[in-house]
Amino acid sequence: MKFQLICLFCIVAAPFAASEVCNGFETCLRNVTTVNEGDKVTLLCSLHKPKDTQSCIWVTPDGTYVHPNSGKNNCSYNLNNVAPYHSGKWSCVESVKGVIQKDLKNNQHTVSGNLVVKGQCYVGNGALYAGHQTRTVSGKKCALWTVANLKNANIKATNPMNYPEANITEAVNYCRNPDGDSQPWCYTTDPNTRWEFCNVSRCDNKCQGNHLSTFIKGCGNYYLECSGVIISAEAQDVKQKVPAIGARDYPHNQDCIYNMSSPIGTIIKLTSVEFALEHKYDTLTIYDGSSKGVKLGTYSGSKSFSVVSSSNQMTLQFKTDATITDKGFRINFQVLGGCRPVDILKCGKYNVNCAGNIFSQNYPGSYNSHADCSYNLIAPPKSQIQFSSIDFSTEPNYDNLTIYDGSHYGKVLGFYNGLNKNFSIITNTNSAVLRFLTDHAKTHSGYHIKYVVTPQGGQTIPTLPTLPTTTTSCVETKTSGCGTYGGCSGVIRSENYPRNYPNDASCRYIIQGKPNSIINVVTTSFNTEECCDTLTVYEGMVVTKHAKPLNVYRGNNIKFNLNIKGVATLVFQSDNAKTDAGFQINYTISPY
Repeated sequence: MKFQLICLFCIVAAPFAASEVCNGFETCLRNVTTVNEGDKVTLLCSLHKPKDTQSCIWVTPDGTYVHPNSGKNNCSYNLNNVAPYHSGKWSCVESVKGVIQKDLKNNQHTVSGNLVVKGQCYVGNGALYAGHQTRTVSGKKCALWTVANLKNANIKATNPMNYPEANITEAVNYCRNPDGDSQPWCYTTDPNTRWEFCNVSRCDNKCQGNHLSTFIKGCGNYYLECSGVIISAEAQDVKQKVPAIGARDYPHNQDCIYNMSSPIGTIIKLTSVEFALEHKYDTLTIYDGSSKGVKLGTYSGSKSFSVVSSSNQMTLQFKTDATITDKGFRINFQVLGGCRPVDILKCGKYNVNCAGNIFSQNYPGSYNSHADCSYNLIAPPKSQIQFSSIDFSTEPNYDNLTIYDGSHYGKVLGFYNGLNKNFSIITNTNSAVLRFLTDHAKTHSGYHIKYVVTPQGGQTIPTLPTLPTTTTSCVETKTSGCGTYGGCSGVIRSENYPRNYPNDASCRYIIQGKPNSIINVVTTSFNTEECCDTLTVYEGMVVTKHAKPLNVYRGNNIKFNLNIKGVATLVFQSDNAKTDAGFQINYTISPY
């Protein structure tokens, strides 16, 4: 291991501006600095005669905010045991009391440079891989980039700025990824193979064998990776390398939000090390996910705690009043890798960050009749959820599972009923709702569905094995009364029809087709109290007080003939006065 002192950023004045940095950004700053894996590196950055309120924040290549940790000067940062994941653009940003400073044009006061680490593995898609591998996955030798680029029409590969060396000649015949492919590759010297991916492995979890610490002081959005410390604002001892609680009390009238996220598939653990707030009046509230998520705890006084999120998101809210303050807090955090599978056995709302299974009620026994069960799955931001059927058996045409993208109001991704249904779909957003509706008649074993959380755009749906299918002919529904109707056709009648319906009736009829079905609804008889007993027709399944009806019908000898797409909902309501014979309505669904 060797030590390198790198003047990536030589700042002589603040606020940062190109004309004030080493007589011009390009003349001083090395746009690309290359080091070896395992080196100890110091990134130099300094403010000229900074005030007590001024400091620097470093922005790492993946957007993490880290604070200076070197005693060389007021803004330098030490990287011990440099690894490939340190490669990329590093920025040194001026801050005042933890707030990043911007000019009138909303530009940050910052300078930046690129660090390239020569390593044995690659991070991401390997765009910054700077290792010396010269063999492909099949063992073929890589050709010189300068020679191969003359024979191949790949414009991106001829741009030197797409190489970590920023120089095609210096790239020699090393594996690189100049065109943004999925991993490093090269042209080969084999006349029968123009190019191949290289024999380079992807880097393991960066937290294994490395110590990447993040220091959080002040409100804001933070991306967490391995471990670090959260300290209340103002509680800092400038004489110590690590800020210490008790140097200064936190300020009055704070309402400080810490929004923290970590890589998809990880969770966040918080452990209080020191904690001293004014009892009852100054509080720290921790939420699982966003500030609208489940409250993991509210802490005050000198209480200690340890909490763990269920996903890769956690939010802290620190509130103080106008009177007494105290020393504040120091909280250690740790990003825990690995999956936390969540198996879903009942209706409800679930935060998911990995994978799991969804089972219908009583599975593999028969589910309940008259069921209306919704599963709301919420994954981390910038992710998607893939659903694949393992086993599916419901009453054909009548007991239906609908999968929505996002919410009940979102796009219908799938509509399933019957035996041995085989499907695999993926959401466009990071959430989904699955709604299972059954009638009062036959029940079956239900379903077993596997779900997987994937990064957005990072998953392709595999081809599922072909399951035996059951063909059914159109059968008119035998459903009666309130509830869900399906099949290819059917008849809806008011209660007691053709005798008078009862007072204070409230009945919902759902006619459920496929997303592309057209439902034709026609009256054969309609008689209700003209003033007060109504049948309201909606397009769609979910009816709220804000939903807009297609029409409202009341009175005698009413005729209508409606075509509704996908799902039709009819709501009948009567008051406590007069009643009438009610209605009979025929419907057809095509395709069913």
